[in-house]
Amino acid sequence: MAQVESVIFGRFEVQRLDLWREFMGVFYGLELKPSLMPGEFEAVVDDSGARLLFREGPAEDLIANGWICRDLDGLKARLESCGQRAEWASEAEAHALGSNRLLRTVDPEGLTIEVMDKTASHQAYSPPAHQQTFKTGSLGVGHFTFQTADLDRFERFYTEALGLDITDYNDLTLLAGVRVKVGFYRANPHHHSIGCASFGIPSRKRLNHFFLELPDHDSVGRAFERIQEKRISIAHEIGVHPNDNLFTFYVITPSGFQAEIGAEGRLVEAPEPVLTHRGMARWGHRMPAAQKLRMVPTVARAAAGQLRKRFAS
Repeated sequence: MAQVESVIFGRFEVQRLDLWREFMGVFYGLELKPSLMPGEFEAVVDDSGARLLFREGPAEDLIANGWICRDLDGLKARLESCGQRAEWASEAEAHALGSNRLLRTVDPEGLTIEVMDKTASHQAYSPPAHQQTFKTGSLGVGHFTFQTADLDRFERFYTEALGLDITDYNDLTLLAGVRVKVGFYRANPHHHSIGCASFGIPSRKRLNHFFLELPDHDSVGRAFERIQEKRISIAHEIGVHPNDNLFTFYVITPSGFQAEIGAEGRLVEAPEPVLTHRGMARWGHRMPAAQKLRMVPTVARAAAGQLRKRFAS
């Protein structure tokens, strides 16, 4: 059955393009260049069309994900059999993303999903200013992790309608004993193309974070030095996750969600048992005091919601 094969772009709507230009230059060494769509800019991540797209607007969030699928007609039939509306975009919209055809649907969180048979950037790829490269290609452009009140509904869409596999789960305990369940879903050997965290309450932002992978630990260390020099806010310091083995850290972006960068993630080459891990890190990923303060409103809302559910049951 037709299914998506890799996530190839993310489109963000942000209020301050000037702040994002500076952030992308410091964190990734990438420029924002005009795309073929009016008012849109792109950071070209590699020479196969993997990119991050930005346009000005009030959302301060991810508004679309792009995927590759070689059988678009089969995927359209699959989506419709799952009760999903799927429509073809215009030729101009497909051409702007370097595709012949573009199929569009919407996920349970209202995120636009755009699926193409191929993609290419109209901007020539040039090595980042910091001379670091990113691991993309057939594995896709890193990963995107979302937030939802209903993880089961989110999971049904991505596994049944788009055809992703469940890799594993993580059961986290945050401040004040608030529990968070995170699901990880893959379209190829990359441990996950998307993840989703559920606090059990509606989230004010759709996106929790996005991730690009570097080739080695040294590149991660140099990125960490750059953000410290520019005093970009750290959300989680360097550490290693228990499930995907990524050596990573997280920062706060100009739009308030997080960006993660890391190296040497685990590949899943064959089917394996779906395990539930405990805790965000094998080591590290310490949350600075400033980030704990930023988390207080979310934790308070989540704690109240979880208490209400406990007493209701």
